[in-house]
Amino acid sequence: ALWLLTSEAASPEAWASGHKEMLRLDNAGASGREDPEVPQMAKIGDRWYMITSIYSRTVHGVGGLSYFKGEANTLIDDEDWTTKTEQHLDGEDICAAQLVQAGDKWYMFGWIPNNANSSQWGGALSIAREVYQLPNGDLATRLDPYMTKLLNQGLIYDTTQGNLTTIQGEMNQVGSKVTLIGSDPRYDFPELAEARVPGNYEKVIVDFTLSIPDLSGKAGIILKNEQYATRHFVYVDRAASTLYVYSRTVEGNLVRSSTKLDLDSYENIQVEVIVDGSIVDVYVNGTYSLAARVTTKGYQELTNTAISMFASGEATFDDFQVSKLASQESVFD
Repeated sequence: ALWLLTSEAASPEAWASGHKEMLRLDNAGASGREDPEVPQMAKIGDRWYMITSIYSRTVHGVGGLSYFKGEANTLIDDEDWTTKTEQHLDGEDICAAQLVQAGDKWYMFGWIPNNANSSQWGGALSIAREVYQLPNGDLATRLDPYMTKLLNQGLIYDTTQGNLTTIQGEMNQVGSKVTLIGSDPRYDFPELAEARVPGNYEKVIVDFTLSIPDLSGKAGIILKNEQYATRHFVYVDRAASTLYVYSRTVEGNLVRSSTKLDLDSYENIQVEVIVDGSIVDVYVNGTYSLAARVTTKGYQELTNTAISMFASGEATFDDFQVSKLASQESVFD
């Protein structure tokens, strides 16, 4: 459980006599203990938020970021936190996430486990996401524009250069727009179309505008190290209103990470995918983010990587671009 104890003066020894319960869990998770770890309180805009990572809900043990939203213009002590709905930012692969304020902005960061399939401790710090408040008080995440500028070190390929290869289904291209229409089942998708981008890549940013007209459609990209059989799918599932990072491996097929989407339209969805070794970072419409460790660090990482567009059903990709991702050493060059 989480409790709130309020100070009565500037002295660290002056505290109210009672405390207030804010969150209680039934310890029904896989481990029998749903502990709210690394909790924070943050005042963002006109609301207070309670933030925590709840243990035992993922293969990593440590949970992704959960938050509870207070009412507008209400003191933290006056909220009935026990009635608030649990909401989420990002997915399960940013563990023990924290928010930090820098000037008038808030940023979220956490650690991404080195092991894609277990609770082994240790990992890499995630790219910091900017966290901001939507008109209804919900929180959203996006890649800070300055960070975007630092990470993108120039265009390598775009679809106006042509040379796409149809792997399955039908592909039609007019200028920068590529429309895929699926045909037969493949990779667990009922009507797959795939078009491969020329070349192989390492450490890149993939940007595109995506439209999915079919109510049951799915579309995104496939990433495959050409030395191995494993494929990683980064895609939007319209019927499920969900963004997925999904891997097909010789050991089995796994959803690495996912996050729910609440999109006004499935036309002209802005998608940005950062590919760096065994980590994939996805950003959608400047509102959603999703990090995933797609393979255990050092194992079949995304070097020598083939990139394909794919659709289950029909989808259109516009302004598809592949750009060079800055390294840790070159990011300020």
